[in-house]
Amino acid sequence: MQNLALNFCHDFLPERHYLSRLMSFSENGASGTKLSISEATGIPTGKSSGKVEPIIGYATAMGLIRSEWKNKLWNLTLSPLGKLMRQEDPYLNEPITQWLAHFMLSRRAGTSQPAVGVADAWFTFYGDWTSRLGSKFSMDDFVGLMVEKYGEKGYLRSLAGIVVRTTTEQTCLGQVKAFRQIDAGVIVRVPSPIDRSFFPCYAVYFYLLWDEIFSGQNQISLEEFLTQTRFHTILNWDQKYLEMWIAWLVAERFVQLDRQTGQALVLRLQDTEFVISRMYSELL
Repeated sequence: MQNLALNFCHDFLPERHYLSRLMSFSENGASGTKLSISEATGIPTGKSSGKVEPIIGYATAMGLIRSEWKNKLWNLTLSPLGKLMRQEDPYLNEPITQWLAHFMLSRRAGTSQPAVGVADAWFTFYGDWTSRLGSKFSMDDFVGLMVEKYGEKGYLRSLAGIVVRTTTEQTCLGQVKAFRQIDAGVIVRVPSPIDRSFFPCYAVYFYLLWDEIFSGQNQISLEEFLTQTRFHTILNWDQKYLEMWIAWLVAERFVQLDRQTGQALVLRLQDTEFVISRMYSELL
């Protein structure tokens, strides 16, 4: 997965009803121009701007669809994750659905240095913050970090607002409570839920990251996985939370953990599509 253009969203939010319509359009594989996709889905667009291509970008970054721009057409298909969500949660209402979409949108793209994200503004906010922003900061701090990283660009403050609003607007990923805002515009980070019903969602994210960054490897060190993927940083977990979840992962036979060599080695025991199929298994 290559990273998207920095301002791919063009000031548009990832509204779930549009994501759902695009997933429906992509269900059996479909192609079209942005105008024909707009006609088929009701996602508004124009010749020079509009929401179709930003929504394609969001849905691709969230791992819901696979997209290809070829011969002036968008070729869209549902991913295995998107297929499951179409069956289990077609309107993307469930908290675990929204959390996973959030994690995928915020993930790292490859292992190049310096690290970049699939949607880099989101990766900067959630995956690249530990030494730059800390657990409590202001929007001005975030905008300042973006200016430092990307240079002066007129849209950066607006883009920073889109990143924050993605998980505060109820029409988007409003079930995600990755931070809270307190007086004077200060943002305080909140850990991802350490709740058993969310554990399969984290397992799906873990396996999808493994596929992208460690493709072809069945065993890796846990430390390398965490360092390269920023998994625990994006979830904002401390060691205690991480170990609680890993114990569940081992008990469920998703992975095997070997500590005999002095460093924890993780062996994957399942294929990714099986792990995806279990995503909603802990919901009541």
